Amino acid sequence: MLQTARAIIASLQAQPLGLALVVLNALFLATFTLTLREISASAQRRDQVMMSLAQKCAIKDDR
Repeated sequence: MLQTARAIIASLQAQPLGLALVVLNALFLATFTLTLREISASAQRRDQVMMSLAQKCAIKDDR
């Protein structure tokens, strides 16, 4: 495994354009992951607010 990592590093040093592509892809994936996490958190907050409103506005039947 260590030899494979060294071979990858050596090939990326020989091709800086490939290294730049790898770095940009990693940044893109990290940004995409963070964006999805924020969207999920926002949807969760919205659902909690909607449930709270539904509980407050629901007609209670005391029969």
